[in-house]
Amino acid sequence: MDEISVKMSRMVSELHTANQRLNDLRSAVFDCCEAINVGFLQSQATMKQMTARLKEEIAAQARPIREVVQRSEYNLYLEGMRRELDRSHYGRLQSPGLDLPR
Repeated sequence: MDEISVKMSRMVSELHTANQRLNDLRSAVFDCCEAINVGFLQSQATMKQMTARLKEEIAAQARPIREVVQRSEYNLYLEGMRRELDRSHYGRLQSPGLDLPR
């Protein structure tokens, strides 16, 4: 009986130790998961900030390019109109005597 009591006592002690180790492991896993979650949320916030800054930089760089393209298109339009006017009104804008060879 004493031997059984000693063995049961050892088994209860081992179960208690195993239970404590499992609790420690569970706490470590939860702490690790919490740290991963916090790190993920921080990374997500940083990525959102970086994306917003990148969009602002792209918009700032695109604005002058867009203005240059618009001016170029406008200048091409004006040049085309000038050429069309020169072609269609060339004879009317000059006096008839200037076109004669000398």
